[in-house]
Amino acid sequence: MNLLLAVKVFALALLLTNHVRLLPAPFLPFVPALDRLPPLLFQRTLQAAFLISAVALLFNRHLRLSALVLGASILLGVVASKAYYGNNKTFCGLVLFLIGLYQPGQQPWLLRYQLVIAYLGAGLNKLLDPDWRSGVFFEHWAAHRLHQPVYITLAGWLPPMLFAKAISWMTIGRSWV
Repeated sequence: MNLLLAVKVFALALLLTNHVRLLPAPFLPFVPALDRLPPLLFQRTLQAAFLISAVALLFNRHLRLSALVLGASILLGVVASKAYYGNNKTFCGLVLFLIGLYQPGQQPWLLRYQLVIAYLGAGLNKLLDPDWRSGVFFEHWAAHRLHQPVYITLAGWLPPMLFAKAISWMTIGRSWV
């Protein structure tokens, strides 16, 4: 997938999910100085920058600048509010920002490094979590939360937790490959 299509998909998904309404006013910010800004003005400015840049991306206007501004608005929202923070928002903001930094004709190394770091971090997080290593997390998620009939059937044919542990370790291993 080329970067232009990727950035348009991000922008379209953000607009269709009405993500703009989630952008916060400063609340328990990671950077305390943001608490001094007028909350409503901060939030409306962030929302305006978000909307203008997302629409500009969809209409092929100032693509790199629009990707930078859209990514920066999400990242600024993350920095401004601990309640808004989420790995998915941070990742999305960083990807958009890094696509905005991309120089046509060159390899997108920064974006590739971001993906490598994200996958390594996810794998390390799972590796260090005893519930992932033992299969407890996957068992609870697949059997008790999702009530996944295929998983429940296959797991029933094996000793307890063997299938969950195998899938957990395959997931951990896949994060590192």
